[in-house]
Amino acid sequence: MEVQLKAHLKAYLTHTLGSITSKLESLKTSIQSSETLTEEEATAALADVEAQLKVAAESSAKVEALNAESTQEEMNALVDDVRELWNDAKHPLKLHGVKVVNARMGGVLVRSERMNL
Repeated sequence: MEVQLKAHLKAYLTHTLGSITSKLESLKTSIQSSETLTEEEATAALADVEAQLKVAAESSAKVEALNAESTQEEMNALVDDVRELWNDAKHPLKLHGVKVVNARMGGVLVRSERMNL
């Protein structure tokens, strides 16, 4: 029973980290392809996203190291790490996602003002 629980935990954490990584990669692509963000904004946003991706990769390596001999304390610490990563990743996802959208909207407004002139 305990072996199954560990296997399910490993699968769940792997899926969760995959989702976090996917969202961060999507945001990274949006930032890189944004034509309306300033160079400084894009650089800062990419640095934040890259830092989160690095932490996610480290956590993924720890999850892959889980095995039948892993202790309850190790598993709990890993769950806490993944939870903390998700909580930390939510802020850059929201912040930089909003910046990209706002920059696009600003570009749309400028173009519409030009069309009215």
